[in-house]
Amino acid sequence: MIPIILRYTYWQEVKELAQLQALPEDAIPIMSSSWDQKDEAFLDVVKGIHKVANEINIKLSKTSATLTIKKPMEGRSVSAPSSILHRDIHPDRQATIHRLLCQLVDERPELALDNHNKRIVRFGVKSWDIPVLTAEDQPPSGRILIFTIEDKKQSLDFQLGMGSSPKSIDIREKLFHMADNHRPPFGPRNRNLPTIWSYLYQREILHPQQYNRLSDEELEAAIRKEWSIFMENTLPQLDAVLKEQEWFR
Repeated sequence: MIPIILRYTYWQEVKELAQLQALPEDAIPIMSSSWDQKDEAFLDVVKGIHKVANEINIKLSKTSATLTIKKPMEGRSVSAPSSILHRDIHPDRQATIHRLLCQLVDERPELALDNHNKRIVRFGVKSWDIPVLTAEDQPPSGRILIFTIEDKKQSLDFQLGMGSSPKSIDIREKLFHMADNHRPPFGPRNRNLPTIWSYLYQREILHPQQYNRLSDEELEAAIRKEWSIFMENTLPQLDAVLKEQEWFR
């Protein structure tokens, strides 16, 4: 199922939908003024569906491949789907990554683990939990700024998201302009401030080749390396820029 967002609606609170990757990109509604032209939004939807269709075709082609196994006593051969062998190698990679990410966040006293599941792990920076950066109607923790690590089963993406609370329009504009004027370390994805969820920073932690081919030990080492870079370099830079703002108090 691919949710396609036409107009603004509170669809993120529907558990079955919140776990899916919505279209257009960043779940920006097709009717939103963030799109210069509606055709651009529809094109984004078409590209997204085409990408998913290609991924399904690739999985189906892998499933159809077979491995011949000889029975030593009978001398006969049987065919086993290669997808079974693949599942034996990585029975639940998402669960493994999810446990590691939660552990990494919990180990840092300056961070606070937010809502999480096998697909996403969200966390906040405790020193950012100030009145100007919180909103009562911003679920579930009240944080306007929150980090998200998303496991897409093909890649692992690291993002700093900015919520879409109607009560935080003024601070959202300030945050967006701050990020837009400080590239790097920030890097807003959109040209204009979206009226809903937007990202002020993003980085691919694992690309598809790493995600699928690394052993569990190699995968953990790669994630820990990226996490170390984030904690030692990226986060301090983002934090310094944010706390330089006059309205940060």
